Amino acid sequence: MQLTIHNIDKEETCRIAYVHKKTAAQQRTKEVIHLSS
Repeated sequence: MQLTIHNIDKEETCRIAYVHKKTAAQQRTKEVIHLSS
């Protein structure tokens, strides 16, 4: 039981980290476009 919960938690953490990275990358792209225009 403990192991199952841990695995789900780990996957969720990875998913959140992935989404966060994607959002940060989009934010940087917006800033670059803003600076160059």
